[in-house]
Amino acid sequence: MKTDWTKHWEDNYGNFIWKIWVRRITRAYKKLLKHVHVNNPKILELGSGSAANSLAIAKILKAKDITLVDYNSYALEISKRLFKESNVDFNVTYLNSNILDINLNEKFDIVHSEGLIEHFYGEERVAVFKKHASFCKKGGFIIIFVPYKSFQYNLFKWVCRRFNRWIWDEQPFSQQELYELCKQHNLKIVKKYTSLRIHEIGILIQCS
Repeated sequence: MKTDWTKHWEDNYGNFIWKIWVRRITRAYKKLLKHVHVNNPKILELGSGSAANSLAIAKILKAKDITLVDYNSYALEISKRLFKESNVDFNVTYLNSNILDINLNEKFDIVHSEGLIEHFYGEERVAVFKKHASFCKKGGFIIIFVPYKSFQYNLFKWVCRRFNRWIWDEQPFSQQELYELCKQHNLKIVKKYTSLRIHEIGILIQCS
C-alpha cells in the first residue's frame, strides 16, 4: 500500500483529531527547543506537509526565513494558506520535490521533520536521515520525530484499521534504531522527547 497523501490531507487537515495532534506536537517541539537560542535562524522542514510544525518553530525562535520541502503539491497549498493566515511577514520558500532528489546550495540553522522517515525503507531510510545532516549548519540543530513501536502506536493503528481509516504506508522505528542511525553518522543526541500523549519519539541533535 502506497500512501495517498492528497487523500490524507483532504480527510484530516483541520479536523478535531488533527488539531489535537498539532497542539501535542507543538508542545513536544517547545520542550526540545527550550534551551536552544539562535539569532535569526533559517529553518528547513523536510516532508513539510501542512507546515504547522515550521510555523510553530518560527514563532518559538522568532524566525523569518523558512524553506519547506514536500513532493505533494496539495500539502504545499495548505502550507501557503496556513502562513498567509498567520498574518506574520515570513519569507517562505516552497519546494515541490522528492526528498531523495533535492539538492540545496545553502545550509540551515534548524533542519527538522516529523512523520517523514518512517515512510522510507532500507537504504532510502538511511539516505533520508542523512539529508537532515547534509543541510544543517555547523552548530545548527536537527529535530526528528518518528513513530516508535509502542502500545500507543499499536492502539492508534488498531483503531484506524477498525474504522477503515488506516491509509499510511510506514514502518515505525524502535528507539534503538533511531539511536543507532545517529551513532553511525557521528551525530550526538543532546535531548530526547517521549510522552504517553503521542506515539512518536523526538530527538534534538546539534551538528558539529
